[in-house]
Amino acid sequence: MVEEPTFTDAVATLRFYVKYLDVIPLDETKNFKSLKLSRTSELPVKPKLFYTIPTSQNPTGTTYDDNIRKEIIDVMSSHDIIIVEDDIYRMIFEVNFEPLVNICIRRKRPCIYLSSFSKILAPGLRIAYALVPKEFVDYLASTNMLTLTLSNVTMYIVYESLKNNIVLKRRKLLNKVYTSRLKALKDSLNDYLREYASWNEDALGFYMMVKIRGINSRKLFDLALKNGVGFIPGHVFFIKGGGNDMLRLSIVHEREERIVEGIKRLTKSLKELLPSI
Repeated sequence: MVEEPTFTDAVATLRFYVKYLDVIPLDETKNFKSLKLSRTSELPVKPKLFYTIPTSQNPTGTTYDDNIRKEIIDVMSSHDIIIVEDDIYRMIFEVNFEPLVNICIRRKRPCIYLSSFSKILAPGLRIAYALVPKEFVDYLASTNMLTLTLSNVTMYIVYESLKNNIVLKRRKLLNKVYTSRLKALKDSLNDYLREYASWNEDALGFYMMVKIRGINSRKLFDLALKNGVGFIPGHVFFIKGGGNDMLRLSIVHEREERIVEGIKRLTKSLKELLPSI
């Protein structure tokens, strides 16, 4: 089981190993207990795993509070479903809520915790890490035979970065940089798109999902490219369909002034599209 919308690359990987995939719509995760996982009864098999990004969720930027995190664990535990927590953005953005894995350990519940150095050092390093229950260690080690061998050079770079406190220093720098960029994105959305769109003002992370009712984001995408700005159409992040009136915006590569200019061009593109709707 995965959230919807969710990080599509993770789903692509899961599809290599599972026959059936079900979703929990993200807006419903604010009240997990009411779901009772009733939809899972329609599946040919009982769900065994739930993949979640509870902090700075990709693509929405949603961060779950402590109550939602505990509800996730309560519901999944009651159905013997193992939680896989993808916590890649915690190292950059200041989050006061506990990782799910901490709560699971205290409750003696299995949880697989995933994170990476790609966001805080360099994406090209391709170095990630996992915390897994003891009973999964041998199996996880055996999967090394199915993956490309990691570079000793890049592993040494990460080792030296940790040893010399470079990671923590970069964390402070990147927190400042991306917090400023995210503010520029939210401010410009309010300045130029408030009349047409809605979004989560509490979003935290590299991405935000914007909903513009009545438009097809794929058509808007074509117009936006002609006006020199890009985004990811929302339907890409929905497994069961939907998201056609949504788009994901990113602050990863652009400075504040470029982000503002991008929203201006997006607004121009939307106004060009509106007469044809």
